[in-house]
Order: sequence, then C-alpha cells, then structure tokens
Amino acid sequence: MKILASVKDAYTDRLDDWNGIIAGNQYYDSKNEQMAKLNQELEGKVADSLSSISSQADRTYLWEKFSNYKTSANLTATYRKLEEMAKQVTNPSSRYYQDETVIRTVRDSMEWMHKHVYNSEESIVGNWWDYEIGTPRAINNTLSLMKEYFSDEEIKNIQM
Repeated sequence: MKILASVKDAYTDRLDDWNGIIAGNQYYDSKNEQMAKLNQELEGKVADSLSSISSQADRTYLWEKFSNYKTSANLTATYRKLEEMAKQVTNPSSRYYQDETVIRTVRDSMEWMHKHVYNSEESIVGNWWDYEIGTPRAINNTLSLMKEYFSDEEIKNIQM
C-alpha cells in the first residue's frame, strides 16, 4: 500500500479544516465522556461493517441490508458506512487507526461502488436527494479524510 506525501498549500489547509469539521480528530479528548461514547459507537459500527461486508468476487452489493440499490437511500447508507470507516482510520484514538485492512476495504469498496452502482452511466432511481446530496457528501467526506490513501486520479474517477 502506498501512502502519498502531503503538500501543504491553501487547498490542503482547507481540506484539513473540513476534516476537522467532519471528524474532529484533532479535538478528540478521551476524558470527555461524550467524545469517548461517540468513539466507542463508531468502533462498534466499523467492527459490525467489517464483519458483514460481502467479500465474494461476484458480489452484487456490499452489505446485504442495503443490497437493493434501486432504493436510493441504500446508496447513501452504503457510502455512510464507508465514511464511518474513514473517520476511524484517521482517528489516532481508534483501534482502526491506519489499519491496512480497513484502508483496503474502503478503497476496494469505493472502487466497486463506482464501477457497479453509482457513476455517470447509471440512471437516477428513487429520491433525488440521495443522488445529489446524501451520496456525494458521503463520498467527498470519505475521500477527504482518506486523501493520502488515494491518488488524485483515483479521486477524480470516483467522483465522476
């Protein structure tokens, strides 16, 4: 796995600001009960997601619970699970911090979803909000948090 070097410029400063808003890792205080509780909840969600993700080569979904992608909310829910993983991979207080298995799972899942489910070739079926707001936001948050694990070309391809 290749981790790309970060270049500090105005763009990465804004990206860091955004990541602070969506994940708040630099503000995490394990002595704060609410923060610790949220971290534990995310740890549990990631553990559950990792244990239930489909790893079959011929899969037609990532999680059985959200297997019907004609229900647009399942698109958003799937990408939000990946976003939760991204939050924990980038949280130094998480047991999943920089975990190669989780990183690979997110990378492979983002690529699979783009190739098979959510891309410019697919028709919009269901609620426009999932296609125009919910899913793109979860994709952008995941890629923003995990930018160092994706090439610029991969990010560009996934976002199209």
